[in-house]
Amino acid sequence: MKRLALILLLVVVTAGGCSDDDSDEATPDRTTTTSEDGASTTVDDTCSPTDGPQVAADANDFAFAPACIQVRVDQELRVVNTGAVTHNVTVKPAYDQDIEPTQAFVTDVGGGLQPGTYELYCKFHQGRGMTARLEVVAA
Repeated sequence: MKRLALILLLVVVTAGGCSDDDSDEATPDRTTTTSEDGASTTVDDTCSPTDGPQVAADANDFAFAPACIQVRVDQELRVVNTGAVTHNVTVKPAYDQDIEPTQAFVTDVGGGLQPGTYELYCKFHQGRGMTARLEVVAA
């Protein structure tokens, strides 16, 4: 019975990728993952602007939330480790900072980065997918 359910799941997942639409357009801001038990999770990693002097993000075991962080050059970025293990905030060439559980990493205003898109990652868990997109925009 489990084998039949797995086969049906594979058929549904495979068929779901087919479409009559010949468009090559993708939706890069939504990522869907499927676990071994067949459950799927969709993460919306669109960047949204945040008002105020600071933009907050979480480093949890083992992901950043949100998956896309937008910071204006006149804002600080605050990343809090809400997980149970040490994490790291790396954005080359500006940051490489370890953060212990319950601690935070806070950039200076402007963060030392020019407007653009950067990869933010945990150097300890990057291989496990602990990355985020950091968009630095003008004020």
